[in-house]
Amino acid sequence: AVVSTQSTGLNAEKPRPVALPNMVAELGKVARTVVPVANGTEDSALVNVTVTNPAHFVLHSPSKLSVPGKGKIDLELTFIPSALAHGGNQSCLLEFSSPQLGEWSYTI
Repeated sequence: AVVSTQSTGLNAEKPRPVALPNMVAELGKVARTVVPVANGTEDSALVNVTVTNPAHFVLHSPSKLSVPGKGKIDLELTFIPSALAHGGNQSCLLEFSSPQLGEWSYTI
């Protein structure tokens, strides 16, 4: 998606999602991974988090979190397969946005 800023005449594209390894689990079991959220600035940053497939992926985090300056938070992501999943494999997009840090996303 191209974002246009009328006042400056600049166009910026959203960064492409970073692919994380697929998460696979047998029915009745779960798979877990860690998703890092880093802040390279001096000040703490507010980050909004969106999970596009909450029926199968649970991010153990509030939808808004504060990441300390020069800090990192590791968020746990749990994959919960269902009988409706194709071979126990589902996909998900994790979207992060912050006024201080910009936008980025991960695909699974």
